[in-house]
Amino acid sequence: WKYVQYATLPFLRCCVLFYHYLTDITAPTILTELGGDTFSNMCAYLDLTQHPKGLFNSSRVMTLIKRWCSHEEVASYLSGTPLQVIHEPLPVNHLIDLPADYSELINTVSTFTCPNSDEDSRNPCMCLVCGEILCSQSYCRQTELNK
Repeated sequence: WKYVQYATLPFLRCCVLFYHYLTDITAPTILTELGGDTFSNMCAYLDLTQHPKGLFNSSRVMTLIKRWCSHEEVASYLSGTPLQVIHEPLPVNHLIDLPADYSELINTVSTFTCPNSDEDSRNPCMCLVCGEILCSQSYCRQTELNK
């Protein structure tokens, strides 16, 4: 049960944010503190059960479990077919690390010239996901189709 709690934390964080912005119900102050985003605190805010027994005390859930058990993938697994295992939880995506001294970053992009322009165009921008330096002019990144 502890592993299930740990694996659901990223999803519950998203649910808490979604619920807050959907309903405009203010989250308790404990959720805004560092380390306050525990399984029990988030479940309490979302009015979800915090115990495994409460998850299965519903006829809807039991119907869903029966449907899962009769699914063809489950049947093939039970017949001995190897199963592709997906390890959970998935890693959280992060933005690239920026240098503490932004002058390093400015020096890095100062020599950038747009590869799609004949002029000496210097309008750099950096993708914060992959770190690639691109031209910030939107027309530079367009691609012509059906030439």
